[in-house]
Amino acid sequence: MNCLDYQKLIPLYLDGELSAEDQQKIDYHLTHCSACQKEAKAIQEIWEMLGEAPAIEPAPNYMARFQDQLSRQTPLRRKIMDFIQRTWTPKHLVPALAGACALLVVGIFSWQQYQVQQQTQQLLAGLNNGGLDMVQHLDLVENFEIIQQMDFLEDFDLIEQLDTLKT
Repeated sequence: MNCLDYQKLIPLYLDGELSAEDQQKIDYHLTHCSACQKEAKAIQEIWEMLGEAPAIEPAPNYMARFQDQLSRQTPLRRKIMDFIQRTWTPKHLVPALAGACALLVVGIFSWQQYQVQQQTQQLLAGLNNGGLDMVQHLDLVENFEIIQQMDFLEDFDLIEQLDTLKT
């Protein structure tokens, strides 16, 4: 053992709470180590001064009042939660968050529309004149099969006959 280990045992040594073997080891060490002798003497003097101080008796019902005060105190985690709720959820913060969410949704929708517009412009830029004509008359191209099946002359005759029937 070193001096630090012995110094930790000195209060027990002075109280006589060590075994006879440990008591003898510390006796032997104290006779040969002046630093530990000084430590033991300082502890002994402090205890003597404390022994001279009058004993203080607590007031009646001290423990009951102490326990009552302790039970009324708010736990630290509750104080932290209250602080967070006061700071981060005031009434004006909810509308601000709702507005921010609405702006986010509008922004996402606008970004998607922008991307579609950019892709459309890129596709149109890559078309030749024939492709551009087809895009301009897309409704005719979509109904091309129906238009091919129609016989305009027969339909025209039918329309003329309807006009004569009305008169």
